[in-house]
Amino acid sequence: MLERLGFRQPRWSHDGLRNKFALEAIKRRPLFPKAVSEHIRTAYELRHGAHYSLRDLPVKSIERLLRHAKDFVQQVRTFLGQ
Repeated sequence: MLERLGFRQPRWSHDGLRNKFALEAIKRRPLFPKAVSEHIRTAYELRHGAHYSLRDLPVKSIERLLRHAKDFVQQVRTFLGQ
């Protein structure tokens, strides 16, 4: 998405990518609803928890995240004309 919008970098950090997407694709250009930013933030937090803590992740949170991820992929495909 960011490359399509003209932003190219050889490497992105998770946080850098997340922040740039929210700024460019949600705030500056309203290509996606604001809720997408919240879903991405939640996904980031769950990923961080899964990698760096010993706690189990709630199944309902993971199921909700999967639904949001599928919706997001479809929105991106629509934007890209696929």
